[in-house]
Amino acid sequence: MRKIIGLACVLVWSVTCGGAAGGGGSTNATGAMTPSIAYKGDECHAYWQRPKDADGKDLPWTSGKGVNGPQWAKGAALVEGPNEKVIAQLVCFDAIASDETIKRHTRFDDRRFDVLSAAILVDECVESGTCTSDDRVAGLVTWYAHSLDQTKLSAASKKLEGSQELKDAFVDRTVANISKLDAFTATLTPAQRAYDVDLPNTVHETRAAYYKTRDDAYGKLERLQDKVDHTTGKAVEPSIFTSIATLRTDAIAQCKDAAQCLEDPMFADTSRALIRAYLMAEMPFEAKTQLQLMGTSHYNRSTVASQIWISQSAYRTLHPDAKAPIEITEEGPDPTAAASAQIQLVRGEVASITADKGGMSRVVLKDAAAAKVCSDTAEVDKFDGTSLESTRIIYKQSCVDSPASKNAPLLVSTVEVAKIKPGALVVATTNGTKG
Repeated sequence: MRKIIGLACVLVWSVTCGGAAGGGGSTNATGAMTPSIAYKGDECHAYWQRPKDADGKDLPWTSGKGVNGPQWAKGAALVEGPNEKVIAQLVCFDAIASDETIKRHTRFDDRRFDVLSAAILVDECVESGTCTSDDRVAGLVTWYAHSLDQTKLSAASKKLEGSQELKDAFVDRTVANISKLDAFTATLTPAQRAYDVDLPNTVHETRAAYYKTRDDAYGKLERLQDKVDHTTGKAVEPSIFTSIATLRTDAIAQCKDAAQCLEDPMFADTSRALIRAYLMAEMPFEAKTQLQLMGTSHYNRSTVASQIWISQSAYRTLHPDAKAPIEITEEGPDPTAAASAQIQLVRGEVASITADKGGMSRVVLKDAAAAKVCSDTAEVDKFDGTSLESTRIIYKQSCVDSPASKNAPLLVSTVEVAKIKPGALVVATTNGTKG
């Protein structure tokens, strides 16, 4: 299947590829007119400031003679909303003022590749100038650009509301922006390309192979997520929680250690699915418990963003001249914040596990002796591993003295402790009445 990348149709004038119907233009520093590529259809009137003459009277929407120049020359930062709205904000201007490419990259699900979201990411990055000036960001975005298939992009655009001209303008602008992105990355040195472009691509390729090995499990997860998505109110089937937890337990069994699990896509995806299901069922304590297990620093960012950051950080230990990779920070509020006050952490060695009613098990922990309890901080200590697949972050630890104490029994879902045996060290969340 053909890729967009090599197409001859590059949008130099707005009429070359169709769709971005013209009129007007902007003046550069030398006074020469640069042809406008902004689409100027009726859909754009919600975003333009209508041009006016020196007396303040309205000029035609397509006039380039406004006292402040063309009102479509540069739009503001994109305002989130339906795809149609975001796309109109892009194509109705020659450029945009700023971008949130990294935020889009951070929350992008590369397993469930969304063509329109990927195209918006590419367009926003190039239109703002970020992807033609910052090699690190351009390198990240290259994978999205080269994953866009023209046939699929055209098909996806047909599902948008609005005129065919708007849809054509969007497809044409995306094609042109991919060409601009490729032109910029072509200027990178081999060392820059290895770091900026090849490493992220390798992470994506490794993840694609990973997904193929978990195809059956992800198929089950998709069906469970679909049930949750079509649930209203608190009517989430109780069996859904057990089924998702079972998938996660199987994923945990394949992890070498807890640190590796935090960057494991299946562990992260099943944990997020559980949190969402509990929130949909209006069970904030249970949702908060799952978030504690996953780690709040991992909830709002995709594993691909983390894995690329880890691989580039590890690369810099061998190539210190490379720039620091784009920082992947936490994004979005804690969806379980309302339950935070109820949560207590309990650590201990499992003494026994016995079946209880209703699919629950009673876990008895040995009384805790005085000890030093340590937990990860947000500060990176080092990177451990011998390959891309095994590289992981080792965080610096924060330790406190824990006095001797008695541990009350915990009542937990049998699925959650199915593979835990007496003698195992566990960390549990509790509100004093259940685990």
